[in-house]
Amino acid sequence: MLDTDTLLDRASGTFLPVRSTSLKGLFATFDEAYAAAHLWVDVHCQTADEHRLAIVPASFDPVLDRHVLIYGVLCGQP
Repeated sequence: MLDTDTLLDRASGTFLPVRSTSLKGLFATFDEAYAAAHLWVDVHCQTADEHRLAIVPASFDPVLDRHVLIYGVLCGQP
């Protein structure tokens, strides 16, 4: 979600902090990530334009035991 350090958790369908030990924030494909984001928007937004979501490259650092947003926190405004 823009302006946050949270990722959509595959298991719960909620946004969790990137440092959460229970976060399952990586999707195998773009299509999986898009479908999950679309479902979240359907449930939580009155209009599709208010979602503030972005699908970004991410990975998991096994040494630090946490997710890493490749682009860092993306801002909704330039």
